[in-house]
Amino acid sequence: MLVRRALARMAQQRELISQETLTAIEGLSVLRDLTVLTDGDITVDRALEYVVLADAVLYALSSKASS
Repeated sequence: MLVRRALARMAQQRELISQETLTAIEGLSVLRDLTVLTDGDITVDRALEYVVLADAVLYALSSKASS
């Protein structure tokens, strides 16, 4: 959804998240949108890609919080 991506960009501009985190969030958003467009026909590879991106976002956010 464009609103989520806009919020993520705003957070990055305010230096609340890194560029890498923004990229990962945008990737999650794109994958989510693709899933909706494919009527939920999700492949194992796509699901694994989503999990990897989600883990990257969580790691980036936890690293930012502890610094």
